[in-house]
Amino acid sequence: MGQEIWIIIVGMALVTFIPRVIPFFIISGEKMHPALKEWLRLLPIVIFASMIAPPLLTGDGQIAVTEHLREIGIVLTGAIVAYFTKKIPLSLGAAVIALFLINFLS
Repeated sequence: MGQEIWIIIVGMALVTFIPRVIPFFIISGEKMHPALKEWLRLLPIVIFASMIAPPLLTGDGQIAVTEHLREIGIVLTGAIVAYFTKKIPLSLGAAVIALFLINFLS
């Protein structure tokens, strides 16, 4: 690979790494308010839900149940596991297993 490619790769790595590291160093030595801690704890779940929900909705904001029965079953599986375990990797794993089973059985 040429030098230009390596410059692009290093630049992209810095652009993604710096925004993640700076807040860590700013917040690491300070006490956070419990409400802020709770909000930050729930943020990955909210982001995950915001990626999953839109494809299940119709243009007028209604859930398209009949067109998306498989997807709704997969999302519910992940949501139930997430509710009881509070662990995103387990809920994603359960959703992937549900996806495999639904596709295999149908």
